[in-house]
Order: sequence, then C-alpha cells, then structure tokens
Amino acid sequence: MSTSSSNNISELEKYLQNGMKLSVSFQFGPNDNYDFTTTLVGHKTQQYLILDLPIKALELLVMRKLSNVQTVVRGICNKDYGHIVAFKTSTYQSIRRPFNLLFLRPPKHFATKTIREHERYAISLPASINTINSEVSGVMADLSVSGCGIFVAGENELQTGSKVDIRCELITSLPENLGCHIVKISREPKGHLIGIKFDETINMSDEMRKEVLEHAFSAGSI
Repeated sequence: MSTSSSNNISELEKYLQNGMKLSVSFQFGPNDNYDFTTTLVGHKTQQYLILDLPIKALELLVMRKLSNVQTVVRGICNKDYGHIVAFKTSTYQSIRRPFNLLFLRPPKHFATKTIREHERYAISLPASINTINSEVSGVMADLSVSGCGIFVAGENELQTGSKVDIRCELITSLPENLGCHIVKISREPKGHLIGIKFDETINMSDEMRKEVLEHAFSAGSI
C-alpha cells in the first residue's frame, strides 16, 4: 500500500461518507485501550464528527469518562474502495439520548492508503480445503487475486502439488469451481500454513473487493 498524509482537513471531506464503516481505538493510557467497530453518522469536517456508539461499547465503558480521550480512527472509503483513511483525534463527549452517539474533534491531519489491485489481504475467516479423499478445516489467513493462505491446526496429510478446492462461506463472491493447488506448506506454532495458488488469476469484482476489504478491516490488518 502507498501512504500519503495531508494537513488540509478540507480534503478529508472527499473521503468521508455517512454510513462508512470505522474502526475506533480509545487510547486511555499506555497499554490501556478499547477497540470497536462502528459507523459514521454525520460530520462537519471543520467542527466535529458524529459516530454511532454501540451498546456493547457503552456497557463495557460504563465506568469510563468519554470526554477528551485520545482516539485513533480508521475507515474504508465507501466512495472508492481503493482507499483507507486514518487519523488521530480526541473525543468531545458522548450522549445517550435520544440516541447513543459519540462526538469527535476534527483531526489536525490525516493519512490515506491506496490499496493496490494485487494486494494480499490479511483476514481471519473459517475455510476448508477439499481433496479427492478428505476435507480439512482451517482459517483463511490471507487472500489475493492469485492465491490464499489457510492455517490448519495440528497435523494433516496435505501435500504440495495436490489439486484442491477451497471454500469460505463468508466470502460469498469467491468464484465457484476455482481451480487451485498447494504450492507450500509451512510449519507454524500449533499447526501449518497451507499456501494455495489459483490456477487462474481471479477477477476481483467491486463486490468481492468490498467484501474482502471489510473482512480485512475487521481483522485489523488495514
């Protein structure tokens, strides 16, 4: 990913859109933070940003003061799924009525990351590897247009060069009947990472790009 930064907050406007998914981290102190995902409700870029404050977060933070808390925000740009925007700011305050909302100060500067077409996305989703004789369950750890990595706990009988099928129900736009073969098996603590190459580079549609980006975003890898 290529990264750029800007001190011109008016430029932030083009990356913000009501309803966009955000990852928020409250920085209460050294080794004391709380992370959650939410959405942007509204904003006046030069004055404030309004975020939805999930009930779960409110319950866990009931004994915390949510004013003047250092806050890190990252978001996927709905207008262009080729960008991630990030900035540091602080909270004004939270309100409970008529809705649970969080008000943030406008940041002094922000950064954006352009995601390359052939980016390898780090994710964490249940998946399976199917051979002629067996099905092995694991966790898809990364995905690109040319292949993926699936972590399998413990021992397995998979072999490099084997033709396999992969399934990952949470990526609904993954092409069906995708030809694959195992190119690498790496031993890791508690299991093995199975490197899988697609027989043909997949065409990552806008729908699939959006879906994978949001999974990677939820995994905290972008």
